[in-house]
Amino acid sequence: MKRIFCKRVEIILIFFIFGFCILTTKIALIQIVNGEELKRQAIQIQNRYLVIEEFPRGNIADELGRSLLDEQYMAREVYVADDRKVLIIEDRSEVVQTIDIDTNTTSSYPVQIIQRYGANSLARHLIGHLTAGVGVNGLESIYETYLKSTPKYLWKIVLDARGNIVPGLSFQMEERGDVERNTLILTINKDVQEIVEKAMDQSIISGAAVVMNPANGDIIALASRPNFNQNDVISSTNNLDVNYVNKSFKHYYPGSLFKILIAAAAIEEELALTHEKFICNGFYEFNTGLKINCWFKEGHGELSLVEAMAHSCNPVFINLGLRLGRQNLLKYSERVGLTENLVLGYPQNIIDKIQIDFGPGKIANASLGQEGIMITPVQVAVLLSSIANGGYVVTPRVVKEIVGHSGKIVHAVAAVPPYRIWSQNTAKEVKEMLFAVNKWGTGHNAWTTNAPSAGKTASAQSGNNINAWYAGFYPIDKPQYVVVILVEKGKSGGQDAAPVFKRIIEELNQTH
Repeated sequence: MKRIFCKRVEIILIFFIFGFCILTTKIALIQIVNGEELKRQAIQIQNRYLVIEEFPRGNIADELGRSLLDEQYMAREVYVADDRKVLIIEDRSEVVQTIDIDTNTTSSYPVQIIQRYGANSLARHLIGHLTAGVGVNGLESIYETYLKSTPKYLWKIVLDARGNIVPGLSFQMEERGDVERNTLILTINKDVQEIVEKAMDQSIISGAAVVMNPANGDIIALASRPNFNQNDVISSTNNLDVNYVNKSFKHYYPGSLFKILIAAAAIEEELALTHEKFICNGFYEFNTGLKINCWFKEGHGELSLVEAMAHSCNPVFINLGLRLGRQNLLKYSERVGLTENLVLGYPQNIIDKIQIDFGPGKIANASLGQEGIMITPVQVAVLLSSIANGGYVVTPRVVKEIVGHSGKIVHAVAAVPPYRIWSQNTAKEVKEMLFAVNKWGTGHNAWTTNAPSAGKTASAQSGNNINAWYAGFYPIDKPQYVVVILVEKGKSGGQDAAPVFKRIIEELNQTH
């Protein structure tokens, strides 16, 4: 009997030990093997997350890594609706985010959301904007693949056992360290961009401005007007006075700015000398009797090529254009890059709007930058750079590189080395002409003794309107900036555009 009892005890003990081993194994499995996953699930049950960022995307920055977007924290409200969904709203009509939550409360809580574009965002036409979080134009669209990202900054909502929000522990920001973000680095300088946009807002209702480094073609600032609100796309679209066209990349008649190319080509081809004397009677008359008037109807009388540039005398440059002929005009236009609107880092359709027809009258009009000649403000900057830098053609660039989260370069936009088009002597003589324009010619409104400069005015007919231009460089001895100003529906380049140039270079002179 005792033996039977002992045997039963042994069997029970074996079952107990076996069960204990199973239980121990199960606990070990839970704690060690599945512990982290179960912990995550428990936290997930207890916590909810709201995305802080309006649009989770990479940054767009200037050459020094300073953001051009002016991201700002905007006040929002977290509201628990009757259907127990948590909403982020600006007002009770605009739902931004929703998450599932099981709660019996209907409270509201103030939070802040990171808005991608602030009130002081810069270079808006260049950067573009988003629709439903996707880039639809500008750099936002071109680099959509590199800029789009997953949420990185979150508000944590902590729930109690009943599923109610715990106010003291909720709405703390968490950052996901494993989220990779790219930054688009431009050639733009934020300080210069701010100066340019301030000057435009003071004087230009509609137009464009470009600041270029004449040594390498990097675009230091670029802006278009009228401006638009990147956060209010619908209103901007409905406003007929506002559009998303970047006028710095748009083709226009350059008017008298094209005389820079005419003068340089004529000197390069040894078809004219700076001290050569010309006669202006107020018009140029062809053998057929056709006349093209000078803007100064009384005529400039006898004048040198330097004086002709300073006074922007039409008959003299018609004369030079006819000496050069159609083929030379086309040749030098192509060599300067006026037949392709290439901008490194900003791919766009190549458009050639240098279409000079045959015949003296057509060549004459082209020589004045009208019929057959249309170029962009960026191309004007390239043309002027070829004089400012001593005779080299530069290739415009607006994007330098894309930098990853770790600082590694993901994609680089290499600069194209400049190539010579004008002899050093040609560039020097044209530079002296442009100095005369500012010192005592049509560009005197651009002149400032604190920051001596050189440049050219233009008043180009466009339908029933005048597009006023000024293009110049500063400082005189070692040019660092080429500045191009376009004022649509202006009166004249000297009156409307030159003072904007002056304001910009005076600001640059004070800050650099």
